[in-house]
Amino acid sequence: MPALRRPHHSPMHAGVVLGVSGFVLLLAVVHVLRAFGIVGGIC
Repeated sequence: MPALRRPHHSPMHAGVVLGVSGFVLLLAVVHVLRAFGIVGGIC
């Protein structure tokens, strides 16, 4: 989709993308920590 590649997109869209990316990254980190058994039974 070329619309997503446009650099001068709306700031709100950029914020949403940044928030989703951060959330996915956080889930990935938590998953890795759980895989190593560091977090334990928190989640």
